[in-house]
Amino acid sequence: MRCRKEGELTPRDMIVDAAAELFMQQGIKNTSMDDIARATGMSKKTLYTHFDDKEDLLIACIEQRFAESEHIIEQMRHNGSTVLETVMNHYRDHAANINSQSPNLMVELRKYPRAMQTMMAMQEKHLDTARKFYELGVEQGVFIEGPNYELIARLSMLLSGQPIPSSIAQRYTMADLSKVYLYTFIRSITTERGRRIFDDTLSER
Repeated sequence: MRCRKEGELTPRDMIVDAAAELFMQQGIKNTSMDDIARATGMSKKTLYTHFDDKEDLLIACIEQRFAESEHIIEQMRHNGSTVLETVMNHYRDHAANINSQSPNLMVELRKYPRAMQTMMAMQEKHLDTARKFYELGVEQGVFIEGPNYELIARLSMLLSGQPIPSSIAQRYTMADLSKVYLYTFIRSITTERGRRIFDDTLSER
């Protein structure tokens, strides 16, 4: 999901989008600059006019991911849907692609110190937005009052940033892990109305 229109894509944007998709599907280690050049239809020389190396490109992908999340949260305030409906619809629409994501992504990310530092800084910056997401859900009547939503937001981001142990990755699919994540950090705090939205969306799949 992009926070810009297709016609507004610059060559740099197209490189970042292609790289992000390849990193997610193949992993960082297995994605070369040659792969990204082929995916964009650009020369590798063009890639290097925008990015010094793969780590610079990885950092741009991380920054884009968080910018899109900020945009989605802001749009929730104006599109007439609850935050829960937006999240669940996004999950439903992308569920088919979840199992194509590399389970080794966070393990590999730790081998790129600058990218990892960017990830941690963006998570801290995004904390307030994540808290507002939960609080907006309370206002909309889909999340319960009472929990410490700042702490829930911190725990959610902490878990999402952890590498998946091989013992788990070998036994469960990424779809399995995503569903447990939703049950843990979303359904557990829903009101009766929120549970209906959550359960109805999952039953549509």
